[in-house]
Amino acid sequence: MRGLRAVCGGVGIRMNITSRTVIKKYDYAQVNLVMDFSGKKYIEKIQFHKPPVTQFSFPYEPSELEIYDSILVPLEIPHSRIVDRTQNEESTTFIMEFIDGTPCESEPKAECLYFAAEKIGAIYDQSKKKIARIDQAIMRKYTLTKETILEYINVINKYYAELQLDQFIDRIFENQQGKSMFVNHGDMQIKNFICNDDLHIIDWGDARISSFFTDLYSLLSVADELNADADEIKRRFKKFSQIDSITDEDIYIGGLIGSIVAIFQLLIYDCPTEWIEDSYNSLQKLIRLLKC
Repeated sequence: MRGLRAVCGGVGIRMNITSRTVIKKYDYAQVNLVMDFSGKKYIEKIQFHKPPVTQFSFPYEPSELEIYDSILVPLEIPHSRIVDRTQNEESTTFIMEFIDGTPCESEPKAECLYFAAEKIGAIYDQSKKKIARIDQAIMRKYTLTKETILEYINVINKYYAELQLDQFIDRIFENQQGKSMFVNHGDMQIKNFICNDDLHIIDWGDARISSFFTDLYSLLSVADELNADADEIKRRFKKFSQIDSITDEDIYIGGLIGSIVAIFQLLIYDCPTEWIEDSYNSLQKLIRLLKC
């Protein structure tokens, strides 16, 4: 991809990619570490335009680039800046600034979860206050509605024992009426944290808008693995989100919704079976906890 036209602060610059190393490669996406002629590093992401392996009747065309441009930017959520992009019938490619730091996955520790709780708390507070900045068409596309979740359950039921959750989902959304809408990262795992003098959350391609505490549940679900204090995670989240209180039921419901979304996405993109099984087991655990 030599001679790509990049836009930086509104000024066109010439970017010559001199090396490319594959970091991750899947059927539907690829992530590369690239370097320009000056030795500066960037992250290159490619989203291949392939139809899902599972057929369904409702529209589902999320775009990571669109999430950056139309959600993260207007809400001023911290993320790596995009310096170039190109699109054709086969794929969408964009190049982002490289964050120089240590992947938290290589040195997992409790402090990573504490700092992440502060980050997602601040994102909750900021995104709920600025949510009106998002274009209404984007809101409709990326908001998790009752109808969307029920459609996802119908797809999951093609593969697993039928989930009898319709009435419970009805009650959940009825109880959510009037609650603040905000952005969840959607894949709040330690593999998506980079540490230097700060903690950076990367890979926002699964971000969605809802009133559910999906990301908070994800942090709490791995607290024991990292010998982290779950109460400290909650305390830091509440401090930075400026929420007075949050119940365990609120957190479990966030986990339930997040698990349904995750299983649906893993199924339609034909992801490894162990990933799907892990998410399904988490869903079953939450169903038991909530006594759905």
